[in-house]
Order: sequence, then C-alpha cells, then structure tokens
Amino acid sequence: MDPPMHAEKCEMVIANVMQALMNGAMSAWFVMRYSNKETVEGSPMAMFITTIINETLSGGRWLLLYTVARLQHVPANEMEVVWIQCNEFLKKLAKADGCTKVIAYGKNIFSLAHAKKLGWNDVARLIELEV
Repeated sequence: MDPPMHAEKCEMVIANVMQALMNGAMSAWFVMRYSNKETVEGSPMAMFITTIINETLSGGRWLLLYTVARLQHVPANEMEVVWIQCNEFLKKLAKADGCTKVIAYGKNIFSLAHAKKLGWNDVARLIELEV
C-alpha cells in the first residue's frame, strides 16, 4: 500500500492508516473476482481506502480516495470494467455520506488516463516544497 504522493511512505503512516481503519475514520473496500456468479466466494483483485474530508473554510465535504492497491494481476480487459464499477461505487458512496465530490491524488499515468475517461477532472496539480 502506498500513501498519496504528498505523504511520506513510512511505517508511521501505515500504522496511522491501520489505526484509522480500526476506529472508523477510514474505510477499506475490496474489488473481488468471482469464478462464477453463483458463488459468494471470491478472491480480492484490488483494495482501496477512503476517508471523508471536511474542509472547514469552504464548508466542502468530499470523499477522498486515499490509496489504491492492486492485489493480483488484472488483465487489461478486466481493468476497464473494474474502473467503471469502482467509479460508480465511489459516486454512490460519496452521495450516501453527504459529499459533493470524490477526490484523489494521482501520478500513475495509466490510472490518470482511466480516471479522465470516466469523467474525473485533472486540472489541479500538487506542488510541494521540502523544508
């Protein structure tokens, strides 16, 4: 699991995410692969973690897609379906939680291309300054 690009990848971040998952401040979701539609047994293909952001100055409430991790190889033809299903799921989840947007940080060129095809706006850019 990689944190968003603005966060340091270290054990403390992973521990904080685990704590947030345990206390309900973050949620983990799994994309499952089923061998057939008749069974409830499947294997996880990917996992994503979300949290709610309440921006106090603007009053905005957004669902943050904190991280996505692929847990097994997903063929390209299945990946398109996964993107569409996850996109729809995230929109429904955001609406159910009273959010007006789903937001995410991204730098993976393939993820950005899929997101753009599904209607995500990618005009913002993260800039950072090490101190």
